[in-house]
Amino acid sequence: MEFIDIHSHIASGLDDGAKDLQTSLEMAGAAARGGVKIIIATPHVNLESLGESLDNLPLQLEELNRELQQRRLAVRAYPGAEVRVNTALLHFEEAPIHLDSLTLNHGGKYILLDLPQMEIPLCAEEVFFHLQLAGLTPILAHPERNLALYRNPQRIMEIFQKDVKIQVNTGSLIGYHGRKAKSLGWYILERNLAHLLASDAHRPLNHGLDFHYLYQNICARTSVEQAQLLLLNNPQAVFSGKTLENPVPAISKKKRGWKF
Repeated sequence: MEFIDIHSHIASGLDDGAKDLQTSLEMAGAAARGGVKIIIATPHVNLESLGESLDNLPLQLEELNRELQQRRLAVRAYPGAEVRVNTALLHFEEAPIHLDSLTLNHGGKYILLDLPQMEIPLCAEEVFFHLQLAGLTPILAHPERNLALYRNPQRIMEIFQKDVKIQVNTGSLIGYHGRKAKSLGWYILERNLAHLLASDAHRPLNHGLDFHYLYQNICARTSVEQAQLLLLNNPQAVFSGKTLENPVPAISKKKRGWKF
């Protein structure tokens, strides 16, 4: 199986991810060993305080891909971004960066969004709708890491019902981001509220890069069909700019042992 990782901080020097080209190469090597063949580089972008420009991202990835080819690593990186949800997205027409350059694989269709770790901004629902009116499909990254959603997971269903796609971190499912993120991550999967899995890798030692292991783990815990949807079919749809498949939510049942 060949996997696509739609969320990675493999581009060096742009955010808190890879610090240099060597780190990027190590991350790519770890991903390749885990079965990943395509990585979308998604550096953090905050339109309220745009720091590093993404103008150099394509050239940077060209250099990275050239090195990967020389080292005969069968993995390639493509451009994207992880955009912070805030009021600036309600006025993206005024931003100094074109919105298409923030979409995954620069396909002009899917935009990866993230929330502050502790709360849900009051503007979030309006931002989702505003982007949808512009013809984009919002993908919400790692909601399982948001404290407000941990305390009130029913809100994840509400976000799902707004046709916002849900991406869970692979590392969350194996405890890389702590007990709370792991619990809520599996809660989302077991209720069929996830559309995608991705690594959100910042370092080469992120064990969430082993997609082969995660695939087998999900097959054993939920179903083969879900593993194929989250790790194969929908990531391919996002990368190709096609319509991804919506899972059918399961009936909500409070699991024994789940604590808020």
